[in-house]
Amino acid sequence: CCTVPGCRASRFIEVHHIEHRADGGDRRPENLTSLCGGHHQAHHPGTLRITGSAADLRFEFLAASLTG
Repeated sequence: CCTVPGCRASRFIEVHHIEHRADGGDRRPENLTSLCGGHHQAHHPGTLRITGSAADLRFEFLAASLTG
């Protein structure tokens, strides 16, 4: 299931690296979480901020990015 609070999606789930691999994140379980496609797409352009580790994640929805 998607780990975003209130999301009930259980299909089309994607593995997400909390610290992105491009920024040095690895594949340790504490750096991974599951997101539905919609929340994963919201995260990468900056609309959904995900912080913490897999055991203690924090989610923050931000205004749509004004750049680009």
